[in-house]
Amino acid sequence: MLDLWLIRHGEAEPRSAPWNDDAGRPLTQVGRAQAARLPRILPPLDRLFTSPLTRAADTANAITHLAPRRAESLAVLGEEDAMDVIDAVRRLLEGAHSDAGSGAVAGLRPLRIALVGHQPTLGEVAGYLIAPYRADQPAAIALGKGGVVHLTGDRLEPGGMVLRKLLRAEDLDQMGS
Repeated sequence: MLDLWLIRHGEAEPRSAPWNDDAGRPLTQVGRAQAARLPRILPPLDRLFTSPLTRAADTANAITHLAPRRAESLAVLGEEDAMDVIDAVRRLLEGAHSDAGSGAVAGLRPLRIALVGHQPTLGEVAGYLIAPYRADQPAAIALGKGGVVHLTGDRLEPGGMVLRKLLRAEDLDQMGS
């Protein structure tokens, strides 16, 4: 069983001087506040993976204490191919149970993995995993900056997981007040 958390990075600085390079754009003050709210809803994690882009890595830094290995960079999360992300997670899961905490290894709880990345990729990953696949109408979830999708299931294939939570940054704001 897998608990999969898909987290879109918080609000980032606009693409302009001094951040003309998209990969280096940091979080804004709002984005840092969005990231700071994440520990309220996430459980302890077995693994935490992040896009190498600065805004995603900055978001992951707010929750890195929840994972024993801290945040691990996963290049495919910085790209725009949902199937590549799913394939990478499949490969990670092949050895993940031996690397996870004792509760997940013993089967007492699901393996908990979080991916911090970007739209539209994370929304496409979620859509692929929760809905039957149709090439002419692929499913996707609109995930705003600072948003979180929580999926559970045991199959990384179309319809193999269940949507448990879809939280916008605004939802996280209300949970904290």
